Amino acid sequence: MTFQTTAIERSALETIKRLGGDKLLKQMIEIFLDVIPEKLESVWKGYQDKDYASIEKAAHSMRSTAGNLGAVQVQKTAEKVELMVMDHQYSALDSALQELDGAIVQACSAFETIKKEFEDEESCSGGR
Repeated sequence: MTFQTTAIERSALETIKRLGGDKLLKQMIEIFLDVIPEKLESVWKGYQDKDYASIEKAAHSMRSTAGNLGAVQVQKTAEKVELMVMDHQYSALDSALQELDGAIVQACSAFETIKKEFEDEESCSGGR
């Protein structure tokens, strides 16, 4: 399987695959697809409620998860949000959250494509 995407750093996926095979990579992608949208919801709710501690916590979690899978733009933007909150730069937070939202949409789309490739391979090989 070749990973053709600009939203995801290919070398990170290849490292995971080398260390744990397709099964581990697929599991990690599924975790990303489950967890990251929930964390994004937490960030937006925190923003709406002015609960900056929850924004910082969710952004930190997203940064780690994204970094493990090579979703570099998500990682960088989540870090930017986290640092903005730590520095009390709340006035520019809306713009950074919009940027994070866009990066997550791109990464999720790329991971959905990769996940589908796994499913296509499994159906062609009879699930072996």
